[in-house]
Amino acid sequence: MSTIEDIFRLTTNDKIDCMRNNIPKVGVVIPTYERPDHSEANGFVLEAIQSVLDQTVPVNDIVVSIDGSSTNIKSLIKNNFKGIKIIESVEKVGGSKARNNGFDSLDVNDQFVAFLDDDDKWYQNKLKEQLNEALKQTDSRYFIFTNVVYDEPDGQKIRPINRISNNESAADFIFLRQGYITTSSLLIPFETFNNIRFKNGLKKHQDWDLIFRANLINGIRMIQISEPLVWYRMQYSGRNNSVSSVIDWKFSHNWIIGFNNLISKKVIASFDKDQVLPGLISDHELGILNKIYFYLIVSLDFNFGIFNWYLLKRMFFVLFNHFIGKHLKISDKVKEKNE
Repeated sequence: MSTIEDIFRLTTNDKIDCMRNNIPKVGVVIPTYERPDHSEANGFVLEAIQSVLDQTVPVNDIVVSIDGSSTNIKSLIKNNFKGIKIIESVEKVGGSKARNNGFDSLDVNDQFVAFLDDDDKWYQNKLKEQLNEALKQTDSRYFIFTNVVYDEPDGQKIRPINRISNNESAADFIFLRQGYITTSSLLIPFETFNNIRFKNGLKKHQDWDLIFRANLINGIRMIQISEPLVWYRMQYSGRNNSVSSVIDWKFSHNWIIGFNNLISKKVIASFDKDQVLPGLISDHELGILNKIYFYLIVSLDFNFGIFNWYLLKRMFFVLFNHFIGKHLKISDKVKEKNE
């Protein structure tokens, strides 16, 4: 069986032409949007593009898909690169639609599509390792993901720490065994992606939604390369405004319940504990009694249990301290009045 290395054994001057004729054609979609003027994040897309151009396996085409319109980003790209296709949705349409628009603008002869968020970067061997794995497959019903280096405040961490097991579902791997899969790590056969696409209109969980529908509904296999080949940026001004950081606990809970018949109660419990309950607890528009009321509704969906340590620690203790504090204030006022 041929590998990328077999095809790649040519002189440097001959590599590009050979790639176009022998190695599967990969189209890359980079979604982005215009941040406020002078934001450092507007320049991240240049690093993302450069990481694609630095791949040991050249790509066929790159589409930068702007969610909305842009002057600054277009100028940055055009001043630094040639041959990069830039499209705009003019109106804001969200990350899912921006990625789908970018996919629709790729070369129709592409055999694979890879996505790269504008604040992430690829390591040089990312596509080579994935295409080597792709050459082993006998059908196109799969996607390939890699491990990722997360640039966290307390140091860089490689995720996931586990390997996906045979016949393990995406839901179990992600939410029961910390199986991180990011959009920027995916390589998907062109027609396979065309049949599933990102779901337009999702304000959060766009990558999980794609993966769930691919694996749980369409039976698409997940192939893991346990090597960190993507760098995931987490530390920069404005990061808290990104889609993944925006808290909307009601949306998140309704999203996971949409897969209710395809996933276990344990998966829903794990998701709600990490993605729903923290947002519910920190929701400043809800009083403590309303928070407990909604918590009990969430709890019924996965039998989390009304009286448990998580609830006592995060909600009942807060309620208790609230009433104690209120009582102490009243007592102090009474004392002051009597004095």
